[in-house]
Order: sequence, then structure tokens, then C-alpha cells
Amino acid sequence: MKMRKSVVCLLLAGLMLLHACVGFLPEVRAESYMSNKTEIPVDLEVSGAEALCQTRDGYVWIAQYSGLTRYDSRDFVTYKSFSFDGKEYPVINVRALAAKENTLYVATSEQVYVHKDNHFEPLVMDAGVITDLVLDAQKDLLYISTQNNGGIIYDVAAGTKSIIPGTEGKMVRDIALDPAGTTFFYQTDEGIFDKDGKSILLNSRVLEIYAAESTLYMAEDSGVIHRYDIKTAAALGDLIVPDQVNKMLYSEAERILFVAC
Repeated sequence: MKMRKSVVCLLLAGLMLLHACVGFLPEVRAESYMSNKTEIPVDLEVSGAEALCQTRDGYVWIAQYSGLTRYDSRDFVTYKSFSFDGKEYPVINVRALAAKENTLYVATSEQVYVHKDNHFEPLVMDAGVITDLVLDAQKDLLYISTQNNGGIIYDVAAGTKSIIPGTEGKMVRDIALDPAGTTFFYQTDEGIFDKDGKSILLNSRVLEIYAAESTLYMAEDSGVIHRYDIKTAAALGDLIVPDQVNKMLYSEAERILFVAC
């Protein structure tokens, strides 16, 4: 693939959303917020980031098709492969990242690696085609979404994996963890289900699921965000935003759901 110059922009902000859908929130004035934008030119094969993650030591990690990039506030270092026990492993098409303290979990399209003590190791090598990764840091469980092998739960301490019942051979698009640690939810082509396979919402238009406090948010491509009360197992009123939802983030301090479209 031809190398081309791209620009990676790190946005350090109290609130910085490129296109925020906050029509359901009280009106705020733009001048109430400040941001600092740092543009650093980097030679990368493909611009854009699939995921961002920060470890406790301060490193910012950027997942890209061309590799895994680490930023230390001064320099970028891109990893495209690593050696372990005499074997070379590729680090390309990075799909998702998760971290616990200084340990980083890296999901490529085919493998999951772990970076700790300043080196990489292979972790999950036969998961299938991976689309996403979520970490339960309290229980040290990795939830892996795949295109063709269902949802996988990997126990980091035990080194074992299991398939979420009912997802065998299916495409699992996304997994959301209950913040209370009591359950989780997964998304297939048919809709959204809880860990026991109970249907929460039969809807193939949902692009993103996200859990915060006691609410599960399910965002359609139309801008409709369905809500579900995890404690009472009851549907709540929908939220409407003006465009397709890409990401959601809940601020516990402000009790506000931020939606990026």
C-alpha cells in the first residue's frame, strides 16, 4: 500500500465533539468550553483511527489499519509486528483497544495481543474475525465480538475462553457491559439480547449499544436511541438526535449522555 502523509490530531478538551448531537440537552453556549488542538504530522499508511486508549503510564495508543501507534506527548512510535518465542506476529488492521492500568489489550482482525512490561505477547489466536473488544477490568474478562464465531468471553487469569450461549456461529456486532457488573448485552443481526439470550430489542438498524449507570442505550442509524432500564427490565422513552450515531459517552459527574454523530 502506498505511503501517504496524514495528520493525527489530538484533542485535549473539557468537552470537544466534532459534531455533537445534544438536541435533547439544555442549551449551552460554545464559549463555555475550551479546547487545545495539537496537530502533529506523521507518516502513516492510512489516516484515521479505529480506537483510542490510554494506559496509566500516560501513553496514548491509536488503533489503525496500518498498525498500532503509541504517543507519549512528544513522539509517535508505530508497531506493525513483534517477535515472541522466535515467531513473528503482525500488528495490522487493529480494530479495538482496552486497558487496565499499564496493560493494553489489542484486538486485530484475527488475533488479540497483550502489551505489558514493555513487550507484546499473543493472547487469543483463534477467535475468528474480530470486530470489537470490551474489558471487564474488575473480573479480568475480555468480551470479544466476531463476525463468524459469536461472542467470546476470555478469562485472562485462567487463560480460558467460552462462547456466549446462543451466539455460536453468528455475527456479534457489539457487546455492552452493565456498569454494576451483574450482566452484559450483545448485538447480533437480529437485535439486542442479554447474557441469558433474552430479547431486549429486535431491530437490525442498531449500530451502537452502550451501558451507563442502570440504562442500556441502543442507537439506530436513523438517530433514534432506544433506552432500556437494566434494573427493572423495562423499556424507557426514546431519544432523538439529528443524525446517525457513531459513539456515546456518559459523564457520571454531569449525568449527561454525549452523542457523537
